[in-house]
Amino acid sequence: MQEGLVVKVPSQTDRRTVRVSLSALGQDRVQELHQMLNGLADQALERIPTEVRASVHTALEWLQKGLLDLAEDKHVPVTGGGPSCTCV
Repeated sequence: MQEGLVVKVPSQTDRRTVRVSLSALGQDRVQELHQMLNGLADQALERIPTEVRASVHTALEWLQKGLLDLAEDKHVPVTGGGPSCTCV
């Protein structure tokens, strides 16, 4: 039987509650997706002329900060964060 991407564990104290989390396979898949998306972002930024690349990077950092601030204002849990690409 193939392992799933999530693990469901019934609560020991409340039979109505089930804890759902990523399995090891699910965590591996998330890591693969992060690497793939970071690679695509790097490739996209390489197509931007060198003389404006730093400005684009700065704009993306401000966008990320704004999105994180909005999520915090709305009390939305955000995981990860941090820079998503390494191009400068």
